[in-house]
Amino acid sequence: MTQTLELTTAELALIENARKQEVLNLEAEALRAAARLEKDIIDEEAAIRRDQNNNNDQVIATKDYLKELQKLNPNYKLVEEEKEVIRQIKGGSFNDKERPILKEFKYIINQVHITLEGTPFKVEVKKHMVYSGWRSSTDKGYKMELCGGGFYNERLLSNPKTLNKKIEDKLESIENKKVAEQKKASSLDTAYDNLVNKYPDATITKSTEWERNSYDRKASGETINIITVTLLNKIKIKFKVYSDGTLGRKEISYPFKTNFDLLDTLNNIIIPEVTN
Repeated sequence: MTQTLELTTAELALIENARKQEVLNLEAEALRAAARLEKDIIDEEAAIRRDQNNNNDQVIATKDYLKELQKLNPNYKLVEEEKEVIRQIKGGSFNDKERPILKEFKYIINQVHITLEGTPFKVEVKKHMVYSGWRSSTDKGYKMELCGGGFYNERLLSNPKTLNKKIEDKLESIENKKVAEQKKASSLDTAYDNLVNKYPDATITKSTEWERNSYDRKASGETINIITVTLLNKIKIKFKVYSDGTLGRKEISYPFKTNFDLLDTLNNIIIPEVTN
């Protein structure tokens, strides 16, 4: 026999009130979520306006600097590129792997920078902010940063003449290095041909090696040209070839098994007198 449990009027009222309270709680949470979303949308739209305004200011500053640079060299050019930016408002918790996208914003900004035609140099115009603490900073306005072609993490500049001079000096340095390398290659070929003609029976080879700078500790060294001459008697001499074509002896080795054989041979060598 099944016994039916009957609830009292008071108990039924409590259950009904609990159900109503749950509905009210859900409605209240929905209102709070809608209010949060509305506030987030307002904040995001304000952030987008700031981003667009900053972008417009950066474009104007870049074009102003371009005008001054072109007075110094007409080959300075403006490079423009449109970029789509996507910003999203997401729901859920930051710990959630998949957070639902509640609102998405898409807008376009112009990315601009300055180049000097025919060179790898690039000029970025950016805000110069000087920070004196965690929350204290001073806006020094838009300045130029030179990068590319050996320039990296350079000090921001506001004077176009200073920036242009840095580029001119770098280009001159590159050209001087190029001429020096050409001269080194030419002197190597000339020295090699002279030795081949003078010692046709010798084995003569060209190579390069790294030479550490022994005079300046801060300078690591350089790649030098090497000519190695192996005579018919197996004596081997390694020369450093200088840019003017002269040779500097670096090593000499003799094919003797003992030092006495070497000494006997050297003792019989007649050294010609040097006349001025």
